Amino acid sequence: RMLRFVARRGLQGAAISPKIDLMLRGAYGELDAGAPAMLEKLHAATAPLIWHKHGSFLDHLRDVWLMLCAWDQPQHWCRLGLFHSAYSNSFVSMNLYDVTKDRKDVASLIGDDAENLVYKFCVINRQLLEDEVENELVVRATKSTHLHTGNQVDLSAVEAAACIAETIA
Repeated sequence: RMLRFVARRGLQGAAISPKIDLMLRGAYGELDAGAPAMLEKLHAATAPLIWHKHGSFLDHLRDVWLMLCAWDQPQHWCRLGLFHSAYSNSFVSMNLYDVTKDRKDVASLIGDDAENLVYKFCVINRQLLEDEVENELVVRATKSTHLHTGNQVDLSAVEAAACIAETIA
């Protein structure tokens, strides 16, 4: 939303990076070739119909994705941002997709690495991860308990970092 404000107000001669220019123009396919199909899939689900924070859930998902893109995060981290609560998570119950039935379909759309991050983000206790990082001031490999099954979920340091980056975005 801040990007839209800056675009309307102008930067009075300040240069806009090519990536930010694409974002402001809604050229999402230029940021990620898979973006049109991913956004279409979210739009076909209930994402545009769910109110979340200051707009629709679809707006929120897209804005988190754009922030991660602006920060030049790896593509699968950005795609985590776009689908981060698609299976619900420890804070919200959006249920765009069924974690027991739809994982293969989501993976075929966003890729296995991104879907694995989405899955773990949705089934771990995020508050415990966030508290751990805040208390220790380090992101490291960790273990969590699956919210639904009680099984252990292992997060590598990189997966934990992706989850924290998504949360910050």
